[in-house]
Amino acid sequence: RTETIEKKDGSRQISATDKSGIIHTTFADKYGYTTAQVYLPYYITQNAARTGAVIELPIPEVPCTDDRSDAPVISFTLHTTTPVRVSIPINSPTAGTVAIIVAKNGAETIVKTSTTGYDSIEVTLTESATVKIADLSKDFLDVDHRHWYKDAADFATSRGLFNGVSPTRFDANGTMSRAMLVTVLHNLEGNPYAYTDYYYYNRLTDVRGTWYETAALWAITNGHITGFEDGTFRGDENITREQLAVILYRYAGYPSVTHYVNTSLTDYLDYRTISPYAYEAMYWAVCSGVLYTAGRDNLAPQQPVTRAEVAQTFMNLVEFLTA
Repeated sequence: RTETIEKKDGSRQISATDKSGIIHTTFADKYGYTTAQVYLPYYITQNAARTGAVIELPIPEVPCTDDRSDAPVISFTLHTTTPVRVSIPINSPTAGTVAIIVAKNGAETIVKTSTTGYDSIEVTLTESATVKIADLSKDFLDVDHRHWYKDAADFATSRGLFNGVSPTRFDANGTMSRAMLVTVLHNLEGNPYAYTDYYYYNRLTDVRGTWYETAALWAITNGHITGFEDGTFRGDENITREQLAVILYRYAGYPSVTHYVNTSLTDYLDYRTISPYAYEAMYWAVCSGVLYTAGRDNLAPQQPVTRAEVAQTFMNLVEFLTA
């Protein structure tokens, strides 16, 4: 049931009740600025929470803008105690299009795990919320549509996982250090407070007072990364591809690899160069599609990972975790 009201000033209001019970009202002023109110019935959110299904909103496409202050706003009313994934129809989204939670006091938080499709954006909600949609892609002079990592760079930088090396330069071929990597992971998690593990804190003397101290202690305390036997963290040391796989495997909760039985790393010419401790993690990362492969026939496990590869891998990781 749909009701559309066209007003003399050029604005429009569309009110509708979907057959599933979702109620929504969309307002668009004469300039195209859009706001919407969506009510999700209890049984829909509970069913989605139980089955993991994505709730597809039956609302008109929301326009996509790069002006964060003028971005369309959607207010959700829902009843759930379990996170649910909601798909919002968007007009021409990009990898840099993000959902932004707006608190009652006006504070805004980018949802780092929001993902975009051909004509939609998916976001996880845990309660009633007000959400903005904006394209926060950066304009880097060394990144354009011809580069394979264009979407990944937009994804990572728009969500604040990591920035360019300058406002105009992404530096795709630059390497990623251990300090940088734990900071990216910490950013993805929403920069939680590091409950200090004093055993590690007292041993890793090269972490104290550094710009990455909180991220490193958080990652170590949660078991995502470890220090070295000599009591150092070595934040400036480059991360290799197999080390990246191990860290993300731990972060993802050691996902089962049993359903990848029809896939083998022996198809790659250099699979024997994978360190024994990293083999299972590499198996998961490659077979799941999380780790960006170094080529058609090689894994290059000992090769330092580049910023472009990290951006692509984290984009893949978010898609894997939210699927």
